[in-house]
Amino acid sequence: MDAVNYLTAAIRNTAISIFNPILESEPSEPFSPTADDVVEVKKFFLESAKLPLELVDAIIDQAEYWPHTRSVFHRHESENPLYVRAGGVEENSLLLRTPPLGFMPLQEWTHAITKTSTDTPRKLTTDVGPELEGTGRYAWNLEGAPLISESAPGEVGDDELTKKVLKGLGDDSASRGLTCRKIVFTIRSHDQGWGGSSAADRGTYRGSFTWFDVGLERVVAKRQDDESGTSNSQNPIVLTTRQILPHFSPSQEPEFPLLPGRTCLQKNLTASNTWQDHVIEWRATDNIHEESPEADALEEQGRGRASLDGEFVRNLKIGDAITVWGKARFGGWSNIITDVNVDVYWAV
Repeated sequence: MDAVNYLTAAIRNTAISIFNPILESEPSEPFSPTADDVVEVKKFFLESAKLPLELVDAIIDQAEYWPHTRSVFHRHESENPLYVRAGGVEENSLLLRTPPLGFMPLQEWTHAITKTSTDTPRKLTTDVGPELEGTGRYAWNLEGAPLISESAPGEVGDDELTKKVLKGLGDDSASRGLTCRKIVFTIRSHDQGWGGSSAADRGTYRGSFTWFDVGLERVVAKRQDDESGTSNSQNPIVLTTRQILPHFSPSQEPEFPLLPGRTCLQKNLTASNTWQDHVIEWRATDNIHEESPEADALEEQGRGRASLDGEFVRNLKIGDAITVWGKARFGGWSNIITDVNVDVYWAV
């Protein structure tokens, strides 16, 4: 273990010396490597230190020296917080969508969705993704209302083109093994500050009807239509997503649970108008069974009993996008939010 710790420190020091040569002291913020940075450090230890690949990968993971993306929803102090109010279409509000796993945006991903599932989609094109066909980076088309999961493939994208895009993305991001390693959710919120079915529940997570859930979308690719409304092989590639979670009902409406479920990300304290800061980590190595004493402890912390079984992280694939939803139920309840950040880390 001492050797692993020594080499872990060496990984970080080598990265800083290679990629921050002008620094005379420790950086003010942790160094955040790109996929290329990690490949260069691995190359150094493989070729100069002559370490076997399996050991280098283990050290990289021990050091958590992984590329990552940060997605940000933020309401400035000069703005009103976002209110997710129970009793209407806004009681299930899509707050944030991450870039697809493996994408490295050119700048901080600050796009936040505040539309509900029934609103007219709001589209934004952002320059992200690897280069393909010599035409530059992909246009990433964000929509407030994601595509219906059960739609026929031809209605939402080109299956062969999507496979080509995902292969290029996997090559570009140099992912290995279980692709996603860790997701960190940071939330600042509180409820309406009154109510609750029992006075004993106030200030605890029991009886809370405002919370956050995690969703999943998968990338699909298609050719942009030209002015005549047709698509051909020369048109630019546009990416969007197909919604996987929450599931859709036969009427093609998202199915939202009435109460916080077994995979609930985080509840607010009940009847508390004090701002609460929650930091939740989901890891590929998590393995807490929902019937275990550890799951009892999770529930006391306002989290779903099955939220730390690791399945969501382990099952993520290149091109998957993570969504965060704000929820509120029953008359008078409000989920009041200023910040939701999502950091997604993957292995190279």
